[in-house]
Amino acid sequence: MPGDDGERAIGIDSRARRDLLRRVVDHYHRSFRERQEGQEYLRRRGLTDPEMFAALEVGYSDGSLLKMLDADTARTLTEIGVLTPKGRELLLGCVVFPLTLPDLGVVSLYGRYAGRTQHLYLPGPHHGVFHWQAMKGSQEIILVESVIDAVTLHQVGFRNVSAVYGVQGFTADHAELLHLVLV
Repeated sequence: MPGDDGERAIGIDSRARRDLLRRVVDHYHRSFRERQEGQEYLRRRGLTDPEMFAALEVGYSDGSLLKMLDADTARTLTEIGVLTPKGRELLLGCVVFPLTLPDLGVVSLYGRYAGRTQHLYLPGPHHGVFHWQAMKGSQEIILVESVIDAVTLHQVGFRNVSAVYGVQGFTADHAELLHLVLV
């Protein structure tokens, strides 16, 4: 699957990287449930369904991740790009969505700033697909430009929706998944 070369290039075992990203997603999801900033941002966008937020594992980066890390974990998260070289959370102040792949789990993260119009991905090539499960078992798949667009459609009942990463953001991961489910 795409992504393994990049993981090897920075010296992180693929499984260890994914396990660590899973822990980050779990932490950010807890922060989202406990803090209002991310929920308020989505509410302003018309997104209010707590069951959907839970199903999609929506998170929020409030800076509290740093307080939970030992030096080795912080160093690894810096290599992955979750932390910047200056030791701050890359997605600080962002609503965070996991990017996953079947059989691999979390392979990357997407963040949308709650306080300004900007989005971020982990450094390097885009890997993973937002809500790839939408493609599983669907005869029709709706691909939209952004994760927020996909979440909006999901909330109004379109469960067969996923996102590419901008106008030029169709990746090898998207192509591979579409091939698997449509063939």
